[in-house]
Amino acid sequence: MRIIKVISLVIFFVFNLMFNVFQEKETANLINKISIGIVDLPDNLLYLSDESYVNNIIVGNLFEGLVNLYSTGEIVSGIAERYTVSEDGLLYKFYIRNDAYFSNGDLITAKDFLKFFEEIISKDEEKFYYDDLKYVVGIEEFYNGNITFDEVGIKVDKKNCLSVELKEKDDNFLKNLTKDKFSLRNNFKYLYNYKDFYEYISYSGAYMIDNVSKGEDENLKITLKPNKYYYLNNYKTVDQKVYSFANTKEIILEVFPTREFAIESYRSGKLNIVLDIPYNVVDNYFDSRDLYYVHNDSSNLILNLDEFKYEEKIAEVSLSLDDEDEEQKLVKGNFINFIIDTKDVRYINGLNSEILQEYVFDKNYILNKLKGYNFEENKVLKIVTHSDDNYIELARSFKEFLEQEFNISTNIVALEDEYIENELKESDYDILISHFVEENSDDVLSFDKPNLILSSIELNKNYIDGNGTIIINNIS
Repeated sequence: MRIIKVISLVIFFVFNLMFNVFQEKETANLINKISIGIVDLPDNLLYLSDESYVNNIIVGNLFEGLVNLYSTGEIVSGIAERYTVSEDGLLYKFYIRNDAYFSNGDLITAKDFLKFFEEIISKDEEKFYYDDLKYVVGIEEFYNGNITFDEVGIKVDKKNCLSVELKEKDDNFLKNLTKDKFSLRNNFKYLYNYKDFYEYISYSGAYMIDNVSKGEDENLKITLKPNKYYYLNNYKTVDQKVYSFANTKEIILEVFPTREFAIESYRSGKLNIVLDIPYNVVDNYFDSRDLYYVHNDSSNLILNLDEFKYEEKIAEVSLSLDDEDEEQKLVKGNFINFIIDTKDVRYINGLNSEILQEYVFDKNYILNKLKGYNFEENKVLKIVTHSDDNYIELARSFKEFLEQEFNISTNIVALEDEYIENELKESDYDILISHFVEENSDDVLSFDKPNLILSSIELNKNYIDGNGTIIINNIS
């Protein structure tokens, strides 16, 4: 009997020891995981529908480009270890580092970038890349079908160097190349259907897709794991292979049907971060340290009020713009200043609720813009914007502003992106709030469109680059 008791005690202690060990391992694994809630996934990883915040974070962490942009505005090396610019600003040379590898262990070369640029511009029917590359020699002619890619000013030099020649100086060219959409990709046929073929993709960034599955709640979950060949995490061995011991963090991207579901999951503690949340939830989190807003893109407000224009009478000449104001260029921020400044990384924490909840409109500026129009009595202007919480919130703010300051009545119509881009006519709206805009239009007014995010992890500038993308690899 005593032997049985002893054996029972031994089994009990062994069981408890094993249980505690497994518990510790499970806890450790939880610490090494970050769960991020999102709503929309990119359709593909090559030609994104737009430069949305979620798209940029996914592409920017799976792939990397020639150069990167710090949150301070400094342009630093990426897969290009260094770069040079000629005195006239027309020739850029990017020297590819010799310790950069794809996730399959293949060395990255300048030829990979050449092939990437050829692929993206050859099939760029929507001109997703055109505006950023339009000053490159031969790009315009190539898009018009007049020359072959061999005649475009993107070449490979002998010393694993990619050279890019411009036809005229472009001060923004280098910064454009820091955008996530210029991150190096190959395996192009797999990028179009990455959720099914993620195992066949060669990743150039800090992470790679490890698994795509559905959870019990039917939400799609994409698991990212560190790319052991990523140059910032690795050391090289004699056989030129690289191994990583620096980062074992696993990332779970969970796709929710609505932002509200994602926010509820965050509240229950199941998520560390929620991306791209609507402005109308700000009140619920104003006193929280969890709310951040990050500059990522810009939008435009287009006035289409020609039908209300009238000939100025002599008595009303004094109301017109003076010569100096009439020639004033419309620059980002002089019409709408959202939350005081234009820093790349902005923290909502600490601002008072009045500033936080409202877009700040420049009353005098819009007054001068509207002075040349005669609005019919009882005429209701039609504001068209995207069927998106953040755009609708902006439209509502602008509606209230026009009514309070100028007694102008408006109605808001929210439409799908595809309709606004392809089917909307000028006769369909009086005011359009959109990121789709015709180039060089005089009636376009630009403003910042920050992205709100919730994060239980305290974020700082080290975690977010100059394009507003969260650098998952830096989160400790």
